[in-house]
Amino acid sequence: MLLVPATAATIDRRLTGRSPVDGRPALVLLDLDQVQQPADEVADALARSGQAASRTSGS
Repeated sequence: MLLVPATAATIDRRLTGRSPVDGRPALVLLDLDQVQQPADEVADALARSGQAASRTSGS
């Protein structure tokens, strides 16, 4: 999972990854090769996390 910042954005972390879409520098948030849980469990957890974040942000 990557964070690809906008062109003018500043992030105080080293951007060690690359976007597979357009090659822009990216921050690696989660290396899925290192996750031991099954892919469907990871997907469910990420979906729940996203839903919780959208509820708390007022969206």
